[in-house]
This record gives sequence, C-alpha cells and structure tokens, in this order.
Amino acid sequence: MLVSGLSFLKPHLVGWIFVVYWLVCLALTCTVIIVTLLELRAIRRNAQRAHLELFLESLGDIKSSEPKITDNKNNDKNLP
Repeated sequence: MLVSGLSFLKPHLVGWIFVVYWLVCLALTCTVIIVTLLELRAIRRNAQRAHLELFLESLGDIKSSEPKITDNKNNDKNLP
C-alpha cells in the first residue's frame, strides 16, 4: 500500500481521499502489529505450558526410578 500510495495512486489521492487512504494504511498496520503481539503471547504461553509439562513428566520419571531405601534396623536382625 505504501508503494501504491507513493506511485501510481498519487495523482488520484487528493484532499480528503489522501488522508483517508493513509489513515486506512495506519489502521491496517496497527491491526497487524496487535495481532502479531497477541500471537506471540499465545505462542509463549503454549511454550511455557509445554516446558512445565515436560519438567513435571521428567521429575515423575526420576522419582519413579529412584532406588527404594530400606530400613537398616530390619536388616541387622537377619545377620548372624
């Protein structure tokens, strides 16, 4: 739209049409920026959620693979 407004549409953009055209360009640009920031926030939130799930899953795997510690007092009774 920038190239169009500065090249072949320039002779047709006179008076209020010029202002409206550039306000529409500004509105579209702001809309794209806002949508991009919202998507970025959603992607970051999903990545954090996935990171937390992976961490908790890994922590669960570590806890389930720990060797069981037995009570030494019970083992002493079986010794000769």
